[in-house]
Amino acid sequence: MKNILKAMLRKNELTTDPNDYIATVSSMGKIDKSGLVDAIMDEGVEIKRETVEDVISRYNRMAASYAVRGWNVDTGLVYLRPVITGAFSGKKFDPAKNGLYVSATQGVEIRRELADTEVEILGETPDAINIYQVTNLQTKTADGTLTRGRNAEVEGSYIKIAGSDASVGVYLENVDNGQAYRLLRNRIPNIRASFWRRYFIMFTFHHCTQ
Repeated sequence: MKNILKAMLRKNELTTDPNDYIATVSSMGKIDKSGLVDAIMDEGVEIKRETVEDVISRYNRMAASYAVRGWNVDTGLVYLRPVITGAFSGKKFDPAKNGLYVSATQGVEIRRELADTEVEILGETPDAINIYQVTNLQTKTADGTLTRGRNAEVEGSYIKIAGSDASVGVYLENVDNGQAYRLLRNRIPNIRASFWRRYFIMFTFHHCTQ
């Protein structure tokens, strides 16, 4: 069965061609490990759910363990490779200057699914505020996690911090209790416009929620 990926078109601000568009994927939501296990069980397997969860957890732990010890790991789904960032002024790793993360690139399973995927264009989206992704600049990941005391970058379109009202700013919201934390303006060191109406806001994360 073909995979269907739905998308919306928006004007390409890099050109003056009125027929030049860029596609933005329409999110179908979020699925975690538990949801994937549900899908596996729905397919029908001869082992218990607890066994499936245990095998997946062990597999993930082994892949991560080998990757952080210097192995290039081919999981079938992704290729994992450890990366060290930052300049070395001495001969030791300094967590204050250097970072460590694992790079993940698509593997054979993803390429196989992509080859069997059709894109369905739903229409054209109007000019509106969009957040494309939030990147943890310490780990170089956009997985929803932030590192306290390190920079993060918000990438989107039609976003701008403007106005003198006390409520204007960047907020981090605790999704469990709805409490919002406003970042101090001096914790947002860089706001730059790129590709006309595509904006990047960089800020330093100093709040930690439970």
